[in-house]
Amino acid sequence: MDQLNTSIEEFVLKDNSFDRLKVLLHTKERRSLGPREDEEQSNIKEIISSPKLEKTPTKSKYYDIYAEDLSMYDEIKERTISALDIDQLSSAIQMRSEEQRIKKIQEEEVSKFASIQTSQNKKLQEIYDKSLKEQAEAYRRQKTEDNKRIAQEAELETKKTLQAHKEELDKLHAKNQKKLRDTISLVISKYHSKFKSGYEKVTILLKSADKENLKNMQKHNEILKNIITMFDEVISKVKNNDIGPKELQSAELLVQKITELEQSIIKEIQIFASEKIAKEKEAQNEAKEAQSKAVEVPTPAPVVEQPVVEQIQLPPPTLPPKEEPDSAPKEIVKTVPATNNNNQFVHPERLMFYNRIMEFYTQKVESVKPLQADDNAKKYRGTCKRILHSYINTISADSAQQLNGGYEKIINFISGARVQDVCVNDHPLAKDFCLLTMAKKFVNDAETIVSSNSKSAFPLAKIIVSIWVKVPEFGQLFLAYLFKASPFLVPYIIPFVKGQSIQDYQKALGYQVSAEGKVEMPDSYLKRQSGLMRLYGAVMISKARKADQSLPHPFCVENAWSYICHMIKLETLPDICSTLLLEILEMTGNQLLKIYGRQFGNVLVYIKDFYYPKLKLDEHGPISRLELLLSDIFKDHRIKPPEGFLSDNFW
Repeated sequence: MDQLNTSIEEFVLKDNSFDRLKVLLHTKERRSLGPREDEEQSNIKEIISSPKLEKTPTKSKYYDIYAEDLSMYDEIKERTISALDIDQLSSAIQMRSEEQRIKKIQEEEVSKFASIQTSQNKKLQEIYDKSLKEQAEAYRRQKTEDNKRIAQEAELETKKTLQAHKEELDKLHAKNQKKLRDTISLVISKYHSKFKSGYEKVTILLKSADKENLKNMQKHNEILKNIITMFDEVISKVKNNDIGPKELQSAELLVQKITELEQSIIKEIQIFASEKIAKEKEAQNEAKEAQSKAVEVPTPAPVVEQPVVEQIQLPPPTLPPKEEPDSAPKEIVKTVPATNNNNQFVHPERLMFYNRIMEFYTQKVESVKPLQADDNAKKYRGTCKRILHSYINTISADSAQQLNGGYEKIINFISGARVQDVCVNDHPLAKDFCLLTMAKKFVNDAETIVSSNSKSAFPLAKIIVSIWVKVPEFGQLFLAYLFKASPFLVPYIIPFVKGQSIQDYQKALGYQVSAEGKVEMPDSYLKRQSGLMRLYGAVMISKARKADQSLPHPFCVENAWSYICHMIKLETLPDICSTLLLEILEMTGNQLLKIYGRQFGNVLVYIKDFYYPKLKLDEHGPISRLELLLSDIFKDHRIKPPEGFLSDNFW
């Protein structure tokens, strides 16, 4: 109804036309008006009597049209109102009835809706309860599965943790076992050295025994064989890396046994010697008595067995002398002239020192010949040599850590550490072979590297001295290789022997000769000799690493003082003597001046006034450099420290 009213109002206000309204009123008169039509008539009546309708025709644009329509409207209005009065009562009754019917329908609908709502609520409650149970069951199942999964994950994680812990323990155990084996191997290596020394002493004692006592020595020889067999078993286990405390105890026990065997042999030899001396004295007494009874009987020859007895009582500490190999040292000894003027070529003390070093070297060379001749050990020898060469090649003074690292690698390897599945304990002669290899490598580096760069002498010297302190045998072998390469380092001025060829004499001086017989050029020879002297001097003034400086220096700067004092009293070979004297003064002069002060100054004066004029007969380069050095020393009253010198606290 409101929509109808609004439509009529909009029609009247917007269109300003009563044509449609007339038609509508006319239609209303022809039929009986119902309640709804009565309501529509009432609305039309209200619209017609609205003030807006009266004002609308006042618009100037449509005034004439509205005036005509208004006259028609008055007539329609009267007729419509009368129709409304007649039907008003009927419309009211119908409306009341309609309202009751609608209300009843509404109540039925409400009741039906309430019934439906109740049914739906009941069903929803049932669904909700069922869903709740299903959710609870699903949650319970999910919870159970989650708990099971969490338990499985926890169990798996626990297994992983236990496995990782077990692996870590296994690694730690393996590491500890390896460390224990290395320690045991190192200790057994020391016992092996002691055993070897004891074996050599026992062998000497057995060889030095008197022929009459050989039968008594047979039982000791059998004991020695048994001890050697048992020690070989220990060494075999060391090679197979199957060692433990039991093998360590065995090695210690075997060393004790061979020491006891040595003492037993000495004691028996002494007893036998005492008995023999007593018998000899008794025989002498009987001979004297017989001589006193018969004067004409000739006097018996004196017994000369006493020196042998003394040798038995005090056996020498070294191996019996062996035949020397055909090498430069042998030639040097032979070239010493048998005259009263030997002191002009080499001082007797230095010659004794040289012979002692070369004898030790010869013994070591002879001792490792079985290893060098063993074709099965060729790969083993090559690996040992390659390892040592690689360690020595990396020696550098770039940092203390790098220098110390090189030292640790070398000392650990020669002490028995296993590197590249190789260990010096794998063969009883391997350690001596490695010491010889190492000493030779250092000397070769002096000839090739130090001869071109004097600074490189000091890191090598630091390593050499540090190893020498720990392994004295290495130092003697190092000196032997130096003296083989240059006998002038003794110092020993080799004289030319009558009838000797020039090439043989050059060989004796240390010149290198190729397979084709070509002799090394003098410049190259002097360069190599200077490299040797630089390393020789650097060793004298370099100290071991800080951890070992409390130990005495094995070849200190006093040897430089001794060398110079002996050198300037010998005959001269201008080129080589001036070269070596120049190098030793440059390397050690600063230290010698600090230690000996005025005494060393007097030596320098002697060199300048007496020794240098002997060299000046030949105006070659080395002599000129020596003259320049002496001039700077006396001008500045000091000697510069050698270039590249490493302080005592460097590492």
